[in-house]
Amino acid sequence: MERKHPNLRSRTGLTLIEVLVVLAIIAVLAALLLPPFTRGRSASRYMQCKNNLKQIGLALHNYHEKYDAFPPAYTVDEQGRPLHSWRVLILPYMDAQGLYNQIDLTKPWNDPVNAGVAAKRPSFYACPSAEVGAEQTTYLAIVGADAAFLPGESRSISTMSDGLGNTLFVADVPQVNAVHWMAPQDADVALLLSFHKETQRQHLGILWALLGDGSVRALSVNLPRETWQGLCTIDGGETLGEF
Repeated sequence: MERKHPNLRSRTGLTLIEVLVVLAIIAVLAALLLPPFTRGRSASRYMQCKNNLKQIGLALHNYHEKYDAFPPAYTVDEQGRPLHSWRVLILPYMDAQGLYNQIDLTKPWNDPVNAGVAAKRPSFYACPSAEVGAEQTTYLAIVGADAAFLPGESRSISTMSDGLGNTLFVADVPQVNAVHWMAPQDADVALLLSFHKETQRQHLGILWALLGDGSVRALSVNLPRETWQGLCTIDGGETLGEF
């Protein structure tokens, strides 16, 4: 009778590790087989989003240079009702003075008198990879009592003792959280903490984030909770480490 070698076993299929290796190889090959223009278009959108945020950062600092403070999250009327977003207030520093001049700042952003402008979302407020409405944006400021932006009030650089490079100003949030570009609506630390690895994002694995020093960083949604919280404060004195 033929005897089998004791160290050999019959196999009826692939192991889990082998299956994962095969799937990884297929994914790489599929990416390589994409037409060059498709890969180039994806990279172009990735960089355009980053450049949009850089432009926003420069506008915020130009605003600060003129008023010695950054804009409020939104302006309010005498009754404290929201009127216009910071995105409206920095239009003159985004080479959009003409659009800004068409807005009646004494009336709410969604008043009929401002309807014509409301339909004209500037291209620099549009992440090219976000599938949102023609009037929406995913560029949201971080608003809160300890954050860079306050409703109806301005903050100056001198109040930000954590350092501008450690303070989150604006994030390119997932498209499900998009708002009208003129609306006095933004993000807070609670929204950022709700993101996780399954959250659908415009850019795979990261959120583009504008820091107070004008730099734009690709932040992982898997950052520790303490890091997100520290980034959202202006004077918390947290030790953030690498992010």
